[in-house]
Amino acid sequence: MRTVNLLLPLLLLCLASPTHAQQFLPKNHPKYQTALKVFDDLIRVVSDGRTRPVLQLLPRGTTSRMRVAWFNPEQNSLTLEEQTYDLCASLGPDSLDALAALLGHELAHYYKDHGWVGDFGNGFANLEVGQTLRQLKGDLTKMVELETEADCFGWFSGYIAGYQTLDIVPEVLKKIYAEYRLGDKIPGYPSLSERQEIARNAADKLHQLVPVFEAGHRLLLVKQYEEAARCFDHLARTFPSRELLNNAGLARALEAISLFPEGQLRFAYPLELDAATRLRGGKKAAEYDLTEPREERRSRLLEEAKELFEAARSKDPGYAPAYINLACIAELQGEFEEALFFAEKAVQLARRNHEALSLASALIARGIARACSNPPAEETARQDFEEARAGNPSLALFDLKALGLKPAGAVSFGGGEKPSSQREQLDGLSAHEYDLILEAPDVTAGVPAASRSQPAIDINAKQIASWSGLVIDTGYRTLIFLETRRGYEGASERGIRIGSTMAQVTEAYGQPAALVPGRQVTYHVYERARIIFQAGADSRVQGWMIYNVEE
Repeated sequence: MRTVNLLLPLLLLCLASPTHAQQFLPKNHPKYQTALKVFDDLIRVVSDGRTRPVLQLLPRGTTSRMRVAWFNPEQNSLTLEEQTYDLCASLGPDSLDALAALLGHELAHYYKDHGWVGDFGNGFANLEVGQTLRQLKGDLTKMVELETEADCFGWFSGYIAGYQTLDIVPEVLKKIYAEYRLGDKIPGYPSLSERQEIARNAADKLHQLVPVFEAGHRLLLVKQYEEAARCFDHLARTFPSRELLNNAGLARALEAISLFPEGQLRFAYPLELDAATRLRGGKKAAEYDLTEPREERRSRLLEEAKELFEAARSKDPGYAPAYINLACIAELQGEFEEALFFAEKAVQLARRNHEALSLASALIARGIARACSNPPAEETARQDFEEARAGNPSLALFDLKALGLKPAGAVSFGGGEKPSSQREQLDGLSAHEYDLILEAPDVTAGVPAASRSQPAIDINAKQIASWSGLVIDTGYRTLIFLETRRGYEGASERGIRIGSTMAQVTEAYGQPAALVPGRQVTYHVYERARIIFQAGADSRVQGWMIYNVEE
C-alpha cells in the first residue's frame, strides 16, 4: 500500500513507499495533548461518520520519507512532525490557529468529496503559477485543485471550530519554507511568494463566507429565523458540515415554535446550536408570506427541521446536538416515546464526550419527554432537570418551575428586564451609528435573492482592535450588531465588564427576555436595552454585543 504525502507548502501530492514503524510521542505528552485538542475540535466540524484518522506526532530526529504532515490511508493515520508543531508554537498567540490551519488542511483531504473543485480550483487561474500548472498534464494539475480546495475547506472548518485560520497561512508558509530550507524557487513547484498568493486568494474567498456565518447566528438571537435559515442554507450548499445542517434545521425549528399559540408550550426547549440557540420564539407568524396557514407552516417547518437534523446525524452518528434537537422536534410533534429515545442517546453521547453544556440540554430534553409521557413521570423529570442545573442552571430552573415546583433561583423570561433610558455604546459608538461600517467595510458579502418574496441579504462587516461590527440588510429591515473583542477594557452603560458575574448583570439589567444556551457560552438577551451578554460555564461575562433593528 502506498502512502499519500500531502505536503502543504509545496502543493505536492506524491506517492511513496510507506515509512517503517515509527516511535511517536506518547499520548500523555503535552505537545500531543495540545495537538489532539485542536484535532478533536476540527473533527467535530468536518466528521461525516467515517472512522476518524488517528493523530500521531513524529519526534524530532526520527528518520522519515515524509515531511511536515501527511495522511497514511493504510493506517488511517495523520502524522505531524514535532518540528512542524514547534514551528507553529513559535507563533505565540497565533500558535493554535496555525496548528488548526495545517491539521484542517490535511483532514479536508480525507473528509471532502471534492464536489466543488471547479469553483475554488479555478480561483487562481489568473496567477502566473495557475497558468503554468494548468499547462501541465497528469496529476499535478489535479493536485493543485485538490490542495486549493483543502486550503479553503480546512480553513473555514477551522474557523467554525473557533480558530482564526483565514489569515495565518502566509506566515506559516514562510516559516515552513525557512525551517525546512526549501528555498523560494523549487523547480516544478510554486515558489514561496506564489504559494502565499494562492493562500491569500483562498482566504479572500472565505472572507466572503464568514460574515454570512456570523449573520446567521446574530439573526437567530433576535428572532429573524427565516433569514437565519437562508444564511445557513447558503453556507451548507458549499460546506455541508453537520454544524451547518444542524443550524439550518434549528432556524426552522425555532420559527415553528413561534407559531404555537401563546401558552400552549409548557416547557422551554433546549434546541442546541454550537454558537447560539433560542428557548422560545417571538417572531410573528408568516410575516411576509400570508398565503400559508399558520398550522401548515408550523408542521412544514418542523418536518424540514427534522430532515436537516437527520442529515446532521448521518454526517456524524456521535453528534449529540442532532439527537437533542431531534428529541425536541419529536416532543413538539407529540411523539414522546421517540423523543425519549433520542434524548437517551444524547445523554449517553454527551457523557461519553464530556460535553457539560450538551449534557445539560440532553437531560432537559429527556426531562420534558418524561414529564409529557403517558402517564407522566414527573419525579424522574424533576431529577433530570435538577441534574441539568450543573450545566445550564437558568434553563433547568425555568423548566423545574414549569413542572409545578418553585426552586430557589428560578427565572422568568420576557417580563423581568429593568427599564432603561440609556443607549448602549462600544467605544462611544452606538448601534444606531453605523456609517463607519457602511462607508469603509472590511468585507461585503451576502445571500442571493431566492424569489421576489425573499430579496437578497446584504452584509457589511468591519473589525477594529476593540470591536467587530455587522450591518445586515434583509430587504425588510436593517440589523446592526457591535460586539466586544477579546480584551475589551470598557464597560457597558450600567457598569458591566468582561469578567463580571452574571449575578451583577442581573442586578443591573434584571431578568433577560431570553436565554440562549450554546455549547460554549450562554447568551442572555435583553431586548429593552438591546444588549446580549455572553456567559461562560463559570457564569462570568466573556463579552457582549449591542444591537439595533431598523424597520
